[in-house]
Amino acid sequence: MKISQFTENPQVKKLLRDLWASRERNPERFVFSDVIDAEGHQYVDFVQEGGGMLGIALVGYTYILEQMGLRFVSLAGTSAGAINTILLASLARPDEMKSLKVIELLVKKNFFDFVDGSRNVKKLVQSINKGPRAIPLALRGFIALNGLRKKLGLNPGKDFYQWLEDVLDENRVSTTAALKERMNQFPESIRFRNPAEHQGRKIEATLGIVAADLTTETKVVFPKMSELYFEDPEKVHPAKYVRASMSIPLFFQPFLINNVPRDRASQWYELASYTGDIPDQIKMADGGFLSNFPIDLFHVTDKMPSRPTLGVKLGLDRTQPRKINTYLQLMYGCFNTASKIRDFEFIHRHPDYRLLFTNIDVGNHEWLNFALSDEDKIDLFVRGADAAAHFLSSFNWEYYKGERRRLLSSKVQQVVEEVH
Repeated sequence: MKISQFTENPQVKKLLRDLWASRERNPERFVFSDVIDAEGHQYVDFVQEGGGMLGIALVGYTYILEQMGLRFVSLAGTSAGAINTILLASLARPDEMKSLKVIELLVKKNFFDFVDGSRNVKKLVQSINKGPRAIPLALRGFIALNGLRKKLGLNPGKDFYQWLEDVLDENRVSTTAALKERMNQFPESIRFRNPAEHQGRKIEATLGIVAADLTTETKVVFPKMSELYFEDPEKVHPAKYVRASMSIPLFFQPFLINNVPRDRASQWYELASYTGDIPDQIKMADGGFLSNFPIDLFHVTDKMPSRPTLGVKLGLDRTQPRKINTYLQLMYGCFNTASKIRDFEFIHRHPDYRLLFTNIDVGNHEWLNFALSDEDKIDLFVRGADAAAHFLSSFNWEYYKGERRRLLSSKVQQVVEEVH
C-alpha cells in the first residue's frame, strides 16, 4: 500500500475541498477553540474510543482534524483509542501534524503479526474471520483453548509491544518523562484568543491511557497512577501503558507487572481507594471493561473551558436491541454493556458533552479482524474522515460556550437557593 491511497482518495479529497470552501465562505463557523498560535492552529483536547481494528477509522478522523488546522493538547483513549492517542502524543510536537506519520505506520505494518500465538491460534483467528464451517472451527478452538487455560490468553502480545516500543524509541520517546516533555513542547506563539477570559490559566498537556487492574479491581489511568505500579514512574516506557490498555480478554494474555512497590499504601488509598494488601504482581486487561470512551477525564465543571474536549466513538450506539440466544451472544452482550454503560451514564449526567463527540459508522467491519484487506483499511479510513468532516461542519464553539455558561449560572443559582 501507499500513503497516497489514503490521502489522495477521491472521497477524502472532496471532503477537504468542501470544508475549505465552507471555511472561505464563513470563517467564523470554523472557530473551534480559544487556544491558538501564530500559524492559525486551534488547540483542543481529544478522546478516542477503543474498538480493535476499527481503530483505523480514528486515523481518518484525526487526518481531517489536522488538515483543518486543529492540534491537540491533552489526549486520552482506551485500547485501540489508546494506540492512536500515544502516537499523536509522541510522533511530533503538538503544533506539528502526526496523522501522516500514523498513516505511514499503517501502510508498513501487517497487523496479523499481532496475532502472535501458536499456529493453531493463527488458524483459529483466520477461520473466524472467513466464516468457516462449525466442525473445523470447533476443533481448532478446542486445541487453542488447551493453551488458553495455562496462559489466560491466546496471544502473548509481544509483537504488538515490540512494534510500539520500536516506534516510540525511533521518535525519542522511551520514557514517561520524555513523553510528557514532548507533549508540552508548545510553540512560543501559543496563546488564548481572549486572554481576559482565561487569566491565570496555563496551557499544559496531560495523557490518559485507561487499563483494568484485575488483581485489585481498579480502573487505572496511566501515567497518573503509575507510581502505584512502578518504582520509578518517570522512567517507565509508555508502550507498557498501551499494552495494558489493549489486552483484550482471552484474545491477548493479561499484561503482567511484576515487583510492584509494596510501600505505597497511602497512594493506593488516595488514587484507587484500595485498602488491601499490595500484591507483588498485577494482571491487567483491556481498559474497555471499565471505560471504553474516557470522555470524563478532562471534564471541568466549575469554570469555562478555554478549549473543547472533542471525542470520537467507533460504531453507532444502542440503535436496536440485541439478540441474546446463544452463549457467545451472552458473553459479547455482557462485555459490550460493561464497556459502555459507565461512559453512557457520564454523558447522560452531562448533556453538554453530546455537543463534543461524534460516532463513526464503521459499517460491517469486524473489530477483531486482524487480516483486514487493503480495501477494508481504506474504507475505514474514509469513514473516519467522513465523520470528522460532518462534525466540523456542525460543531459551534460559541454555542457550546453559551451552554456551559448557562450550566454554570444554573449551579450558582442552585447554591444561592440552598444557602437561603
